[in-house]
Amino acid sequence: MRETANYMYKSGKFGRPFNFYLLKQTGYLTYVEDRHVAEFLPQYYNYFNHWDKPFNITDLRSVYRVQLERKLMYSLIKALRTKRFSWIIKLFLRPTEGIEKALLTAKDKERNISRHHVCNVLNNGTIPSLPNNCVIEIPCYFKNKEIYKVKIGNLASPIREWVSLQARNQQLVVDAALSGNPDDLIKALLVDPMCDFIEDEEKIEALMMNMLYYQKAWLPNFSESIPDYSDLKKIKYYIEKGELCKRNIARKEKYHPDKSLKVKSWPYIN
Repeated sequence: MRETANYMYKSGKFGRPFNFYLLKQTGYLTYVEDRHVAEFLPQYYNYFNHWDKPFNITDLRSVYRVQLERKLMYSLIKALRTKRFSWIIKLFLRPTEGIEKALLTAKDKERNISRHHVCNVLNNGTIPSLPNNCVIEIPCYFKNKEIYKVKIGNLASPIREWVSLQARNQQLVVDAALSGNPDDLIKALLVDPMCDFIEDEEKIEALMMNMLYYQKAWLPNFSESIPDYSDLKKIKYYIEKGELCKRNIARKEKYHPDKSLKVKSWPYIN
């Protein structure tokens, strides 16, 4: 795969060209979909190039599709309240392995099958360059109904630097969530690679206040610091609720980053 990475990246015949581009650059292949990797690397996936889809990376999922899926699920749940619709269970809600492999994982644990699964576990030295208390997503297997981690060892550069930065940043986010202090939260946001890319502390702080306000129902720790609606409207980069909810404008950008930052955007080369 390393020998043919450049062909697979340029041809696009095998899907996920960004993953093959990283394979070409680093010697390692990421297994998740390319957008899940790119969204942590702003030099490759940012405001200036994501609409052009240089790697054919999909943008955020369709708001319209999410609405339909939600309505369908609500309808199914309502139908299940009556025995008349028990046929729905037989047709649509039968246990399957699915993409997440939860059923297969549970089965392997019960039957003591040592097949590899991708699991989220505490690091505890599995990857020495990362904090012990961070959660890592790695291959694991079951033995005697206990989970065992596959030995990983040190990460190669620049992967080590990318992942270490995210681990440190996520610790700051956890600390902020526990403290409920917006000063702690803004520190975490300012060192996040995607936020750091735009080089604008005022916009990042406005982003934080907008998000705190619109998600306050789930953020009781921050209740004393969340602005009321009148104060929110005074923010220079204020977002109306309708701009978040209406499907026809959900993908529009209201406040654009400085065009001079485009020099940091990776140019797509055929």
